[in-house]
This record gives sequence, structure tokens and C-alpha cells, in this order.
Amino acid sequence: GSGERVISLMAHPYLENIHAIDLNNEALYLLELKLAALSALVVPEYLVFTGYTDCNNCRASLYREFRNQLTEECKYYWDNHIDSIERGVLHIGHFESFLSRIRPILKIVLGKEFFRLFEDNEFKMSWLTDIRWKCIHKIFSQSRSYSLFGLRDDAFLSPGSNLSIIPDALQHSIDEKNLSDSCLAHLIFFGKLDRMNNTYLPPSFDMKVLQVVKDAMNTNKIAVHFHCDDYMNVIRSFDSQRSGQTFHATSDILSFVDFQYLTQVLDYLRNKSDAHFTMILRAFVRNQLDDRAIEFLKRKNLKIVDVSSLDKTNMYQLFQIKNH
Repeated sequence: GSGERVISLMAHPYLENIHAIDLNNEALYLLELKLAALSALVVPEYLVFTGYTDCNNCRASLYREFRNQLTEECKYYWDNHIDSIERGVLHIGHFESFLSRIRPILKIVLGKEFFRLFEDNEFKMSWLTDIRWKCIHKIFSQSRSYSLFGLRDDAFLSPGSNLSIIPDALQHSIDEKNLSDSCLAHLIFFGKLDRMNNTYLPPSFDMKVLQVVKDAMNTNKIAVHFHCDDYMNVIRSFDSQRSGQTFHATSDILSFVDFQYLTQVLDYLRNKSDAHFTMILRAFVRNQLDDRAIEFLKRKNLKIVDVSSLDKTNMYQLFQIKNH
């Protein structure tokens, strides 16, 4: 994906090796770019470079400061995508580009009153604003609304995608009076996270966390390995006796593979009796786990804990899965 989850994990003091796996080379180039930028630039500059902080046509200049640290393939890619660098790489994904197209419409339809929910947790919408929001809720529960505005992400457009999860999660945040704590709500309605309370920022945007990651890279305490390959192929290549305990942050892999694929991965990991593993599984708009799926995995002697309450966006199922 975007690499933000990898950067967050890199602050953990006991991690020695990270294996970033994606079938899309461009995703790996994005992570390599971010890591090289963080290694070379001071943290405030890194936040400017990625697009978290605004700047006036400065990002290409920052890129030139560290471009020679990139692999040749990665450097060639970004040299030919300077326009994306100038935009800020936080804003170039399929979903982010889609949001940039619909955001002006959302602001017009919802009106100024709706946005007071981000300023005052106790604010209550008027009946007119509530009707407007319910219309938006209904529209963006349907896949054709996303395709109409040019979203080409398979996770959203594939059969079986339950897109009502997104507006339902926003409704839950409104009902619980914590919309301002949701990073995805800020991304959807503002395109930025600079209005958020630092307490609720994702770790990869926290300056203290970023400094820890920067120091770990620059003192060679942690190594990052890139794999443009299938997840199963990569874990089969590991020497379990050398790798010891492994932690699998699978992101929302179920948006792109089915439950059978997941069980094959878990069977492989479980059957390597000398390998202790922990997996954090996120499920988004496709292939969410129901009670039957959870019981099926438990019968494989896997320990499964639902930790979805840790997700402040209310959009993801989160499960911790262990074999020991």
C-alpha cells in the first residue's frame, strides 16, 4: 500500500527486519521514496516533502537532495513522476485522487454547518443538514457513485464490496461525537490531517515517532527488504529457524484475496511448528469475517482476538491472530 503502516511499525524497539511485500512495484517505490526522504531530511522537511505540510513548489528541490540514495529502478520511476512529487505523495493514491474530485461537491451539498462537527463534539445538526448528510450517506453506499467519479480501485469496485461501511463508520463517529478523532474523516472532508489533535494522529505522522524511525535507519538498527511478489511466495522463502518470531501486518489484504487464500497462509504458518507468529488482520469493504469464519479459524487452534475497538475510524475489522 502507501507504506504508512510500515513506517509506523519501524518505531518498535525490537524489530530488526521488515519485509515489505506488494504485487505492485509502484507501491514499493513509494515506500522506498518515503524512507529515503526520512533518512536524508530533517523530520519537518520530510512532512513537507510528503505533502502533510504545505509548500510552494519546493518538493522537487527536496527530492534532488536524496534521489541518489534510491535504487536505480526507483530513481528512474520518480524522475519520470516529478509532478506527483510536487503534489505531495500523500495525495496521489487512487482513493486520495477520488476524494479530491468529490470534496468540492461534498462541501457544497453538506453546507458549512456540517463541518462544525469537527470543531464542537456537542454540536447537533439541524434537520436540513441532517437530510443533506443522509443523501450523501445513501449515494456513497453504492459502487456506481465511486466509479462515476473515476475511482479505479478494485477494493471498492469488485463484486461483494460493502461500501456502506464507509458512510456507516462516519455516522457512528457522528453519533459518538468523535468525528474529529477520525483520520479518515479528515482525509475525506479536508484532504489533510493538520486539523487533527496530535493524540489521534496516525503514528507515521507523529514527529517523535518519525524521529525514532529516522534514527533507527541511520544507525542501521533496522533493515527493510522489498519484495514485489505474492505474499505466500515470500513467506515460503523464509527460514523459520533464522527468522524466529514474526509479526505479520497484512493491512486490508482481504480486499484483494479471498478467505481461502487467508486460510492457506495461516495453515502454512501454523504448520511450521518452530515458528511463532502474530498476525494483525484488517478487513475493509470486502470479505469481512463473520462468526462462522472466526469459528473456523479457532478450530485450527489459532488464538483470535477481535481488537476492532482500536480502530478510531470505525471502518475496519481488526483481528489479532496467534499460534502460541
